[in-house]
Amino acid sequence: MLAVQDYVMFDSAKTLVKEGAKSFLSTLLPILQKSPYEMIVEGHTDDTPIQSNSYPSNWELSTARAGSVVRYFIEEGKLPASKFMAVGFAETRPLVPNDTPENRSKNRRVNIVFVIP
Repeated sequence: MLAVQDYVMFDSAKTLVKEGAKSFLSTLLPILQKSPYEMIVEGHTDDTPIQSNSYPSNWELSTARAGSVVRYFIEEGKLPASKFMAVGFAETRPLVPNDTPENRSKNRRVNIVFVIP
């Protein structure tokens, strides 16, 4: 069984979903299309500081990553935008310590949370 952790979702300081990760997200589309629940897509970064015109901090970068995945689900999966929320957590919730390049890549991710009333 494959999991998101098996893919590098994003390059450092980027919001474009990598091609390998897109194939994984595509496998989720049938599940998401059948789900009656709203979803929160949580964006995350590694601990490398960013400061650019587009992303003054990891907060904006993580939120943009979540937005990229939401946009993929809406455009490719034809899912209604009203089912999604996109939020960013910057580097505040790492999966693993940011002590190697491999671990940093694991922390550049999104989580998909189903909101069950």
